Amino acid sequence: MVLRLPVNEAVEIIKVKTYKLVSLRTVNAHTINIGYEVSVKLPLIGNKSKNISIDFIIDKVVDTDIYLRYSTGMATGDNVIKALLSYFLITSDTKVVSRDVDGHIAVHLKEVKEMENILEKVKINSISFEQDTILVDFSPKI
Repeated sequence: MVLRLPVNEAVEIIKVKTYKLVSLRTVNAHTINIGYEVSVKLPLIGNKSKNISIDFIIDKVVDTDIYLRYSTGMATGDNVIKALLSYFLITSDTKVVSRDVDGHIAVHLKEVKEMENILEKVKINSISFEQDTILVDFSPKI
């Protein structure tokens, strides 16, 4: 079975759940681009905004874990994201996201409270993207 979620619906879900406005754009079958405007208040200068755009590449789905990589298209941008991610993982109690030694990210869906009931009933086989649509291939657990 395949769940087809339009990207614009995913943006609305993110907005409702996080109160953040992001942009999503499918790049290819395994890559989605996420954009977010970051605003920082600097002394003497005031507010400074910068749009950050990151490609997330899904490598595989194993059980309830999604393994992915990220790329900003620039080495300096990737290093900034790597540092921010390290800081987040060190200072956060969440077990939803972890980082492998090779820099890959694992998203542990079983750690997401809202996913518990769903994951008891279905197995996610793969996640891919197609023309502004997120495709989640799953099968019922028997």
